[in-house]
Amino acid sequence: MTWFTNRSIGTKLGMGFGLLLFLTASIGFLGYSGMTTMNDNQEELYTDGLIMVADYGEINGNVLTLRGNLLAALSAPSDDIRRKYLATLNGLVEMTDKIISQTDVSNMADDERRHYENTKTNWTEYRSIVQKAAGFIESGNKAGAVQTMYVEGIRSVTDLRKALEDMVAFNRTYAGEFYRASSAVADRDILWIEVILLTAMVFGAGIAYFITRSITVPVAAVVANI
Repeated sequence: MTWFTNRSIGTKLGMGFGLLLFLTASIGFLGYSGMTTMNDNQEELYTDGLIMVADYGEINGNVLTLRGNLLAALSAPSDDIRRKYLATLNGLVEMTDKIISQTDVSNMADDERRHYENTKTNWTEYRSIVQKAAGFIESGNKAGAVQTMYVEGIRSVTDLRKALEDMVAFNRTYAGEFYRASSAVADRDILWIEVILLTAMVFGAGIAYFITRSITVPVAAVVANI
């Protein structure tokens, strides 16, 4: 270590504190980059995962309510009650159309887009069936309404709910992948921070030792010569 001990005290201090500054900056950089990556993953998980799953749940709820209200209107004991149930259909359809249109402009992976297009197609078909059945009920054609709801409607609503389940399952898998990616980033950065901290402690102790020796040895020599 003569290359170090032969240098001036100012140089030694500069080198020692410079190295410690570099190690401290490395820890800060790893912490910042890791937190940024995890924050980006969490934001994408929220916007492209959690919100969409909530939207799909709302669509599923609207579909079930539409079917329930159609059945209630079909079996209503009076015209007033029948009109009350039929009046709810347009609001539920518009609400679902709004969710679909908002989802349509979202960023999606290729597989997610494929599942979404399938859901959108099934919803368009089921919406037509709801409107057709509502028209039959309103005109008093119960036979046409039953045919539409129980023949065409059963298959359509089954396909639509299956498409929604596929979308939820895809987003669940998608969320799992982001969770594992975030965990891997956190584990990697924690490991590096621990290594750098340990290195900083070792170098700090070594620098302190050499600086102390570089000061005490000359002082002891001077004192001995007095």
